Amino acid sequence: MIRSLKEATENRNQAIKTFKNRLFAEFDADRGVWLRAVRALSELDCLISLAKSSVALGEPRCRPEIVEGESAFVDFKELRHPALCASERLKGDFIPNDVQLGGDKGKIALLTGTFIFQWSMESNAENTVGPNMG
Repeated sequence: MIRSLKEATENRNQAIKTFKNRLFAEFDADRGVWLRAVRALSELDCLISLAKSSVALGEPRCRPEIVEGESAFVDFKELRHPALCASERLKGDFIPNDVQLGGDKGKIALLTGTFIFQWSMESNAENTVGPNMG
């Protein structure tokens, strides 16, 4: 009785292993299709998350304008850090920044200031540009 139970368990395990191998082989045959589908779904997921976050902020929102040209540039008007926009305490006091890099403007921006104001000044500008560029 114990021997037949062990054989049945072994047969079951072998059948499961064979089934898994066949299933994985069929899945792998269409690997390219699955990769494209996963990439498309992940991009949609990111875009939906960005859209939901933008709506949740309740502040002025923008969409990038893609411009065909010879040189790369960014031109932000009234740029705000998303986390600071969400703060009720800072809404009225916050001054948005304009940032222009590339094109006929400079390719880098040098942010200076004292160490005491590092979070409130330079880091605020740096942290604002980062999240808004994606």
